[in-house]
Amino acid sequence: MSKQIFEERSTVQRLKSEGAQELLSSLRGGVEYIQYRKDWDYYAQNRTQSEAPLQIILVTTTHCNLSCKMCSRNQLNSYAEEHMSMNIVNAIAEQAKELNVKSIWLTGGETLIHPEVSAMMRKLSEVGALDYWLVTNGIELTHDISEMLIDIPLTWISVSLDAATEETYKEIRGSDLSMVEKNIHTFLKLREKKKSELPLLRVSFVEMKENLHEKQTFIDKWEDVADIIDFQTLIKYKEDEVDGILDKKKKHPCGNAFRLLTVRPDGEILPCAYSRKDRTGRRSYVLSTTLKEYWNGAGYKEFLKQIQIENYSDDCKRCLKSFQSYS
Repeated sequence: MSKQIFEERSTVQRLKSEGAQELLSSLRGGVEYIQYRKDWDYYAQNRTQSEAPLQIILVTTTHCNLSCKMCSRNQLNSYAEEHMSMNIVNAIAEQAKELNVKSIWLTGGETLIHPEVSAMMRKLSEVGALDYWLVTNGIELTHDISEMLIDIPLTWISVSLDAATEETYKEIRGSDLSMVEKNIHTFLKLREKKKSELPLLRVSFVEMKENLHEKQTFIDKWEDVADIIDFQTLIKYKEDEVDGILDKKKKHPCGNAFRLLTVRPDGEILPCAYSRKDRTGRRSYVLSTTLKEYWNGAGYKEFLKQIQIENYSDDCKRCLKSFQSYS
């Protein structure tokens, strides 16, 4: 792993391999990849809508094989358990390809327990996105799954760990850290055996009172193994009182809605991965309203105007509160 630097990115403090983006540029289209990364920052920083969404986030399932104390599933207890159907996956793949979407991001729940995970991931690879991400807890990162992810190939596997020791992992995630670490190292050995440089590996750590004392230990454990280490701030989804939670002396810009869309397992389109409901004045589903129609619709344009003047929803305020940790 090449020399690392800390990089501040909204709710993320990133220990970054300087060579990671350079490697991806060389493997994923050169000039086109560099321009995509420039656009990714530009539209968020300037709060200007891109011509088409740069990224589509798929919440592939609300099912999970863990019960992590900080997860929105457990804080809110309001998600119906469902898997995204292949009809919805096929529609997203076709529409994303038409829009020349640059990034596909799969999250959950836990994507790797989706009953059609292989077919789903292969179909989405047909989009031809420059960036193709999977977020996983690593429990089901088996040899066969790892082989499939390398062969596609993804650009990134992001494993959520949140701990450096068995005791803390058990307290936060309720499972066996050594098993997950074994899966990660099996994946890395298989990647090496196949002489592949992709997918790159990110490990992530959501900071909370239970694990802050392990931050340096986490760095020491992974800095020569992972391509990127992310430290994320905790979003408290349960906070009922949102008035006054943001520091009024500071600006709280958010740029995500200007560059991406999220699709939930039932096909509902949302502006952001942290949204629990739509603010555009309508409920839209990808099988009846295309991503392009939603992105260019009057309701979404009005929604973005509200973001520009920082007229935020309660969900937005809860998320933005976490920004204050790194501002």
